[in-house]
Amino acid sequence: MLVVVVVFLLDRLSKQVVVAFLKLNTSLPVIIGVFHLTYVRNPGASFGLFPQFRNVYTLLSFLFLAGVVLYILLERPDRLTQIILGLIAGGTAGNAFDRVVYKAVIDWLDFRFWPIFNLADVAISCGVALLLYKLIASLWLVKKGH
Repeated sequence: MLVVVVVFLLDRLSKQVVVAFLKLNTSLPVIIGVFHLTYVRNPGASFGLFPQFRNVYTLLSFLFLAGVVLYILLERPDRLTQIILGLIAGGTAGNAFDRVVYKAVIDWLDFRFWPIFNLADVAISCGVALLLYKLIASLWLVKKGH
């Protein structure tokens, strides 16, 4: 659960700094043409898809968070699984907070070749990548008879 809190707080802090120092829809080059800090609000899902379903995303986020908490409390998964779920849940909580408070997710990491994203998205992506790695490793071990 500590991972959830740390991810959520880092995401909130980073977004508060962006909102305080950048105007909406403006960009600050860090490495010109490569990496910019760009403050945008994304009313949709990944890549701004389907903004009309914002309330559905919010509801699904809270259902997911409740499911993660119940799973961790009832099943007591191993440490790696708790970290993986913490990354995904912390990122989900950060973006859900934005949807409730701002009616859109605050994004600000702009690498110019990819849609603008935030630390919550990074945590979710890392968590999903680790989950896939763990699942593939588990399947490989089962296949090898371990």
